[in-house]
Amino acid sequence: MANDIFGDLQSWVRVLDQMERLASEGALDQHQRGLARVLRYPFNWRLRQAALRNAGLLKEPSEEVIEVVLRILRNEHGDIENRILAGNALASMMSNGAAASMSDEVRCRIVQGVEGILDAAEPPVLHDAAERWQQQVNEAAGVAGAAAK
Repeated sequence: MANDIFGDLQSWVRVLDQMERLASEGALDQHQRGLARVLRYPFNWRLRQAALRNAGLLKEPSEEVIEVVLRILRNEHGDIENRILAGNALASMMSNGAAASMSDEVRCRIVQGVEGILDAAEPPVLHDAAERWQQQVNEAAGVAGAAAK
């Protein structure tokens, strides 16, 4: 059993309920280490997809969560749906104001992650989604970069 609020991930229904409750209460930011662990957990697609959907709601995403989401996005052998959810999460993080809390380096890694999808030979559905993300991410990175100066 892990040392975070989500505990045993094999009890996935309980974990899903808890994650949804935390998200609806706006308290997920305080449990990012556990969220990152759920994102890394490869044995339950429902948990991973719920964590990806909720990661986009974070107000101040940790570098750990961002790196795990980027890893899912860039995984060429990963499920397309998870990769799209990862891109959606990153674009949401950037456009919901969280970009202002990120370092320039982190914002740059997100921009590069999205551009990497556009530069690679990816399925059309992923490429089309990446075009949308690129617009959101670039706008948010520009605004956040200007605010940081």
